[in-house]
Amino acid sequence: MDVSYSPSPESVRTIRRKMDRQKLSETEIRAVVNDIYSGSLSNIEISSWLTALYINGMDIDEIAAFARAMVDTGDVIRFDKGPVYDFHSMGGVPGNKITPIVVSICAAAGLMIPKTSSRAISSACGTSDFVETFCNIEVSAEKLKEIGETVGGAFVWGGAMNIAPVDDIVIKVEHPLGINPRAQMLASILSKKLAIGAKYLLVDIPTGAGTKVPTLDDARAYARDFMDLGEKLGMHIECAITYGDQPVAPPSAPTWRPGSAYASWRARSIPRPSSRRRANAPASCWRWQGSRTGRRRRPSCSGAGRPTRSSWRSSRPRAAGPT
Repeated sequence: MDVSYSPSPESVRTIRRKMDRQKLSETEIRAVVNDIYSGSLSNIEISSWLTALYINGMDIDEIAAFARAMVDTGDVIRFDKGPVYDFHSMGGVPGNKITPIVVSICAAAGLMIPKTSSRAISSACGTSDFVETFCNIEVSAEKLKEIGETVGGAFVWGGAMNIAPVDDIVIKVEHPLGINPRAQMLASILSKKLAIGAKYLLVDIPTGAGTKVPTLDDARAYARDFMDLGEKLGMHIECAITYGDQPVAPPSAPTWRPGSAYASWRARSIPRPSSRRRANAPASCWRWQGSRTGRRRRPSCSGAGRPTRSSWRSSRPRAAGPT
């Protein structure tokens, strides 16, 4: 039996370069992503990569390359119909149930919105965790395509399909660290949207104490990044900065949320910010549907400091929260 030394992957040197605050090329980023996917990098090395991103970050070009590389490690769903709409809430707010409500309303109006969600990352209950209490969320990519083209709306767990599988590997490593690097978060969200062929994306950014985005300045920065990335990735993205300084509703356990979400949908026992988001988010999608054959409008953002007219106003109460 011959024993030979196995050298470290070249991507380890790339991780060191990011630790030294150097900008990475798309080729270098792809090498890191491919080595994570193939298992060539250990959990310690992946943790070093995440820590480097957490401390030093990435610029827009690097994040766009990161998202494309993550998409290319898995399957891409190509719908025969279109366009594909999507909605994403950054979450971090106890009792948040906006996603199932928005998806249901949009699908009922005839829009195709095949929603892939994650399980809990930084909270006790993710969208997939509570949707699983009343429907099957583990479906194949072929089944998601069938549901999307026949029903319009779908709730599925992205981890059950081979869509941007590197993201699920990274999530398992970053969860014990208790960190969610900005570049990783943006690339993770957009890679899943690219993988299902989304052309229109609406992003809800709850901000306030205890959320993932604690200050209004942070929220504006995220919104600008999302819209800039959308232009680079060929996706029309609009954002809304919403009030998240207090729980949206009391229930937080997965088995309690469906009933509370149904009450919100029926406009009973819901806080005013939630009712505004519930109504205004689908309105943006309908506006896209009605104007998509005309001239493409510039992405807009509520409260993000852009000189553009927003289609979805901030739901932050006047007397509370950041100003």
